[in-house]
Amino acid sequence: MIRTQPSLATLLLIAPDSTRRALLHQRLEGLGYNVWPVTDAPNLMRLLQLGRCDLIVVDTAGGPVNTQLTDEVVSVVAQGRPLLHLGPDNSQDNHEWYEETLGLKVAAALRNRNAAQLLTERVARWDGLNVLDPDSFLFRLSYAEAILPLELERARRTYQPLTLALLQFQAVPAAPPPAYWRVLSAHILTCMRQIDIAARWNDDTILLVLPLTEPSDATVLLRRIQRGLSMLADLPAAPPSLTAGISAYPLHADAPATLLTAAQRAATYALNPGDVICFDQI
Repeated sequence: MIRTQPSLATLLLIAPDSTRRALLHQRLEGLGYNVWPVTDAPNLMRLLQLGRCDLIVVDTAGGPVNTQLTDEVVSVVAQGRPLLHLGPDNSQDNHEWYEETLGLKVAAALRNRNAAQLLTERVARWDGLNVLDPDSFLFRLSYAEAILPLELERARRTYQPLTLALLQFQAVPAAPPPAYWRVLSAHILTCMRQIDIAARWNDDTILLVLPLTEPSDATVLLRRIQRGLSMLADLPAAPPSLTAGISAYPLHADAPATLLTAAQRAATYALNPGDVICFDQI
């Protein structure tokens, strides 16, 4: 299982069923979040006044929320508070559902909360330099190609690894609305570190340059990106599937062109949705 590292986010938990509320409370605290259970509308408003709320989690699998509390939640969400709704689960194994999915759902909701702000700050930072792709706000390929030799030289000088990953998206709409790639970009960027570089390779492919990263760590990152695609509530179309190819310095190549070629070759062997193929696997 891929676990994301919470940043001591504070969650307000609303669950009418006391058994499920206790279980969710235990699971979320086990994942590292601060959790405040909410039982009624006055309790919700009091907790909101006491401190920061990063996310409201509403579980209705055990029954509907009472009308007064529902009205307050709607009012609070309308003011910009993020919400994660956990509905009835169709899985036959609830234990597996909580262990495998709950942390990912919460982490995705917390990342989506900051997506618009992240892209706005990114555009402001690089304004006028002509290095951002206008549709996705990721870097242009020309920028990544200019940076790659510098990152490779730094990796060589410091005896550190450098990994490239080509992300290929399938089932991308023929003419997606502008918000489509921006939602995908925000998701990818919030999964990455600040030192990582994401560039638009072509219409359905993104290149990641990952300094100080082994192929195994890159695979974990790509799995996180892949599993979060289905949780993008703001995506204005069906979520795409993802395949990827990986190459690394010094394991597979020691020059920019050969490193890119190795990643491309690995990507051609990723035939099924979800495949992440490293160059040494082909």
